[in-house]
Amino acid sequence: MSISSRIVGCVMGAMAMLLLMAAAPSSAHAQPWTLEGVPRGAQASEGLHVLSERGAELGRVLVAERVVTGRYLLEVEVRHEERRLRLPMIVARTSPEQALEVIWAPVPAYVNALLTLASGDGLPPEVAPQAWVEERRLPALPIIATRARIITPYGEAAWQNPELSRHIKRWLNDALTEAGGPAGIDLLLDRRMAWSQVGELMMNAAAAGLFRVHLITRDRANLGAISTNLPIFPEGGLPEAMVLGVLGVYPHQADGIGVGVRLDEQTIEATGIEGCREGLAFCARDGEEFEEALGDVIADAGVEAARITHWLLAGSSEFNVGQGVRALVWTYQALNISPQSTFIGYIE
Repeated sequence: MSISSRIVGCVMGAMAMLLLMAAAPSSAHAQPWTLEGVPRGAQASEGLHVLSERGAELGRVLVAERVVTGRYLLEVEVRHEERRLRLPMIVARTSPEQALEVIWAPVPAYVNALLTLASGDGLPPEVAPQAWVEERRLPALPIIATRARIITPYGEAAWQNPELSRHIKRWLNDALTEAGGPAGIDLLLDRRMAWSQVGELMMNAAAAGLFRVHLITRDRANLGAISTNLPIFPEGGLPEAMVLGVLGVYPHQADGIGVGVRLDEQTIEATGIEGCREGLAFCARDGEEFEEALGDVIADAGVEAARITHWLLAGSSEFNVGQGVRALVWTYQALNISPQSTFIGYIE
């Protein structure tokens, strides 16, 4: 099986970024920056009014990026019962003498969808390496997706419709303006939706040069973030120092996965394990079996795991989001690597 030839990728470059961190105080006694007392423009007030209607409130500013003089793209903590969320906003001053004003916030439909999804059981139920609000990162475009619809801070977009790409362009042009800016997205996905739908989101993001992906998960009341990447490489192929391992993953039995493996240009032959799909290197029913089987495959191939600098996990169209995220967690835990050393893709 040739896995790499079936993986959806995109060739784009990365852009330079400027970050002004304002989230963490420099000492235990310093007060975090909040937007208390900062006036709100008419557009921003509509979306932020939903927070108070739903019993939520704004907390600290988590990150602020100066996109042009006097204009900042923020991510602000939202406190909703025991949950902590992120919300993008823009503050600006029209002249040096004027105070900052909130001039943009997500539309009411997005704020409602964010609070509803975070309160339910729709997000993948995985324990992430860190809490979503504690991620030290640049502002990212958040995208909420269910089987029926896509919602961004600019409103709803239908599946298989160019509207999503227009929302992404608005983020690049209106939110980031001249900064070039952050190349990331937050994906808040219903765990029951098809991985093929994630493939559509990937393609739209990659086409705009957005390569960092933060997958948002929920463990009880705690929302976490798994930071991975889209396979966007220079035209010449992989960077010189990168050695890539590829895992093509398919459903196996109720909760397991079947895996095809390619290690640094070497495709691992199928083992013919009983009950495992033809052409796959191994199948596993849980994380423990996955770790043991992948370790055996790497050892038998004579490839030192340490030589593989990055891993690409490509999910089949038969996967749903919950299965895909679980497979990603098994991968970086089994290999004892940071999820930031992984890529996610889609097998057509």
